[in-house]
Amino acid sequence: MPESHVDIKQICKEIEKLLEEGAEVFPCLLTDSRKKKNTEKWQENLQKITGKKMIEISTEEESLALKTTNFNLLVIAPCPSYILSKILKNKIGPIVLALAANGKAGNLVFQIKQLLALKNTYLVPFSIAGAKKKTIIVTRLDLIKETVVHAYTQKQLQPVIFENHWLPE
Repeated sequence: MPESHVDIKQICKEIEKLLEEGAEVFPCLLTDSRKKKNTEKWQENLQKITGKKMIEISTEEESLALKTTNFNLLVIAPCPSYILSKILKNKIGPIVLALAANGKAGNLVFQIKQLLALKNTYLVPFSIAGAKKKTIIVTRLDLIKETVVHAYTQKQLQPVIFENHWLPE
């Protein structure tokens, strides 16, 4: 889980669903010195939910791929655009990504096209909204568990891209 988070409550609900299904969840914090935020409260909450100590992984390290290979499946939720370039560079997998962008995503659409072409990379269904130079991603965080289940069978949950008016309120 990157430091810059969107809806931590929804993500925690999805983690609880995974735990109920028997998954072993290890909470990880992907840190970036450029994006420091106060995260102690939700880190404690994640550790309480999972019963596991928080693992910190720096996104600035070239060994990001090596540190994440100890997991059967890595879920990054939310996954902001600054993490995507690391994933594309390091070819991390298998991985489930819950994309997040608030308009400052630069070449996000191009990166999404690259992600869709990668083997062992699965996206939580999302919607793209944009006006002129901004790209906003609205991810169906309520579908993280279903995306993980499909990823274990090496399938992408469909449809991966929703139109805005299909999203629940």
